[in-house]
Amino acid sequence: MARPSALQRLLIVTVLFAATFAALRVVLTYRALELGASAAQIGILAAAFSFLPMFVAVSSGRVIDRRGARGMLVLGLSLTVVATAGAV
Repeated sequence: MARPSALQRLLIVTVLFAATFAALRVVLTYRALELGASAAQIGILAAAFSFLPMFVAVSSGRVIDRRGARGMLVLGLSLTVVATAGAV
């Protein structure tokens, strides 16, 4: 069997990352409900997933332009793994 190309590997990582992120949102919402969170608190939790990227997008884009995307991709995936492991 032939080894996947760089584009295919990137696609696989992206799909796994998106699936993990989507599952994490659901799991955190159910966990918050289990802990007795109100509807407003659930809304704030859901909004938090978009709040940080809103402020970090421009500055991280500049870093990626200067240093390349690979390092930021590895950093982001590493932080996602740590955060997901901590949430479960």
